[in-house]
Amino acid sequence: MSVMRLLAVRRDALLGAAVWSLLALTLTTSSPARASSAPSVDKPRVPILGQVMVKANHQTDGDSAVVTLHGVRRIPGGTAIYYSIGFTSSGSPSLLPLGNDALGFSRAGGDPTVFSMSMLVDPVGKKAYTALVVDPGSRKYPLSNCLCTDVRAVGDYQSGQAVVLYQVVAALPVPVSFTDVYIAGQVIGHVKVEDGVMTPEVDPSKPILVGMGWPKVDQPAVASALEPAKSVIDLTTSVADLEGTVTTRSTPKQTSVALASDVLFATDSATLSPKAQAVLVRAAADVKAAGGAGTLQVIGYTDNTGSPAHNVDLSRRRAAAVAVAIKPLLPAGVQLQTSGKGEADPVAPNTTPQGRTLNRRVSVVFAPQGGAK
Repeated sequence: MSVMRLLAVRRDALLGAAVWSLLALTLTTSSPARASSAPSVDKPRVPILGQVMVKANHQTDGDSAVVTLHGVRRIPGGTAIYYSIGFTSSGSPSLLPLGNDALGFSRAGGDPTVFSMSMLVDPVGKKAYTALVVDPGSRKYPLSNCLCTDVRAVGDYQSGQAVVLYQVVAALPVPVSFTDVYIAGQVIGHVKVEDGVMTPEVDPSKPILVGMGWPKVDQPAVASALEPAKSVIDLTTSVADLEGTVTTRSTPKQTSVALASDVLFATDSATLSPKAQAVLVRAAADVKAAGGAGTLQVIGYTDNTGSPAHNVDLSRRRAAAVAVAIKPLLPAGVQLQTSGKGEADPVAPNTTPQGRTLNRRVSVVFAPQGGAK
């Protein structure tokens, strides 16, 4: 099972609890004067797409908060994430879960917070869409360079209230209709992507309680975001069987099915062992499941034990042996090209026995059919 699937939060299981928690937060507002700090508008429908709980600085005690996802909207130049946060503890709420730098974010470094690190993950296309950034000097209150709620909008509300925030991340491609949402250090899975900003829009520099409207997105700032392509990150998924004999690693551009050489061959040998057939069958199934077709590369690797010349020769012979044995297990028409790289391209340090074991492998490498999505 992939890491993203393990992290994903089932929306259906959370929905009932989210409804009651959000109602409890919004209906316990005790100060009409506080509510009047936001514009008076017709109360909009409040969609609830998922919910997570957070603690101040990830501690077990102290202030706790409910984070509720309300929308993922495709807008010109980016994707807006709308969510709310409400503290459930008594007394004055602490902003510690937001981090010491409020909602600050820096692509180049610094101390980003759990909220400014919100992102969207496309598990099919294997890409993460992270925060768009602007020149903080261009903002009236240059506390951060993320396109997100201003810190002034989160500092004037009471425990028991839920305040609405937003974050703009890189634009999702049009074919992506569902996404996993990484928010507050947790994941809400399989969220539908809709078009257009949430309405009615209200002043984002003032506290907006749930039901009063949605923060107005600064569209000119989105259009002038700095290097938006850098906010899109390729992901690598890695899935292995329990024995670690077959490991599939995938990126948007390439899939590699690695077979452990220690199971396939005896030490310093290129003759397949009696146990090899079962491993080849599992590897062939993974290649077919990942869409391997056309021309596939079969590449041998070793650890750094022995001379470089010997390692390259051994890795070539092992790749050739695997290619001959696995070809009948693959779909008709598949072509295999073999090569050996010796100790090049290690996947683990060669400084430990475990690392050297991982580096001794034969990999079947190919581009996903249809290219990256």
